[in-house]
Amino acid sequence: MLNNMYFNNKDLYRDFNCFVEGGIEYPLVTEEIEDIQVPNNPLGTLTRRTGNYSDLELSLKIRIVDMYNWKEKLRYIKKWFTNIEDNRLYFEYNLQKCLRVKRVIVDRPAKFNNSYVSVPVKFICQPFYFNVNESFIDIYNNEIINSDTDIECNPLIMLKANGNTQITINDTVLQFNYSGDVIIDSIRNIAYDDNKRNIVTKGQFPRIKEGDNRIILEGVSKISLNERACYFD
Repeated sequence: MLNNMYFNNKDLYRDFNCFVEGGIEYPLVTEEIEDIQVPNNPLGTLTRRTGNYSDLELSLKIRIVDMYNWKEKLRYIKKWFTNIEDNRLYFEYNLQKCLRVKRVIVDRPAKFNNSYVSVPVKFICQPFYFNVNESFIDIYNNEIINSDTDIECNPLIMLKANGNTQITINDTVLQFNYSGDVIIDSIRNIAYDDNKRNIVTKGQFPRIKEGDNRIILEGVSKISLNERACYFD
């Protein structure tokens, strides 16, 4: 099985005449945990959730099928992986969801009987999955947005908080005390900072319903909202 890949403003097949070998095995989002030593406890340790999430690592092999000057082509591919302007990574059979790449590791290529070259590649990515076409809109206090969805949506919200913050959308209220950049993920019911550290919240994570949705903000001047934030389970 051969797949196509899109990354950093290029199409693997169209721009390089290459393919991804085999199926894509997406990594799972994993929260980091730590063991705490407990004195005088026969079990020895307790496990504590940290609220931090491990980077996702996706390993695959790129097949160079045109053997003419393949080393030069590999050089261009490595340059493509190094100079990242658009870090979204997604594949032909799922054009809606993407990984956001932090860096790429290219291993030693293998040549197969002058037929093709296989290049192992590892993508080190942010811990979560994202929409390929994330469309955020800025929302200010006491604003009404109209949604044409026929079911409730789980929004992805970005904001810059300055202490005590409260977000009210329709009949849901979410509160937290934090200063800095915050991402609220209503699919996973978590809020975290730009280092993926968990932020303690109180109340309900917001939902967007069909029709009018009133948004009231306290402690923040505006939020950036994406109605259809999607992640792999």
